[in-house]
Amino acid sequence: MRFSLLFVLAACATDHVGTNLVPDDATRVVIHRQGGFAPHPEGSTCTAIDETYSVDLASGAVTYHVCSTAAGNSPYAFADGQLAPTTADLANLRGLIAALPTLIPACSGDLDDAITVVSPSGSTTYDRVQCVAGESSLVDALDALFAQLGSA
Repeated sequence: MRFSLLFVLAACATDHVGTNLVPDDATRVVIHRQGGFAPHPEGSTCTAIDETYSVDLASGAVTYHVCSTAAGNSPYAFADGQLAPTTADLANLRGLIAALPTLIPACSGDLDDAITVVSPSGSTTYDRVQCVAGESSLVDALDALFAQLGSA
């Protein structure tokens, strides 16, 4: 009994440092957001919130597949392309990605976010990550980059 108690006390006293969602050997991170209750014009082929960003961690290239509209009340359709972030933008994105924690709290809502991490050993997809600390900041940064560079 004394041994078990010592083991438990030692385990509790150990300084637990949280690990990140994205390991050091990751090559690509794909962020997908879908959902929302926003109405969309007739003839739309996607919903207003349906976007996928893929960040190549080696080259810094960011590709996108987003639902958008040309103007006003025209139907939504997917647009594909690639962004060329500045060095500062890329450093910000990499910092936000590196800070994503592995703790994924349970939550629900009208959004369904997913992050796929690709590494040499394979890929792992984490679903329903919209409540992960820092995930919204990452999506906001990608959205801002798309708004700035996506139509260029």
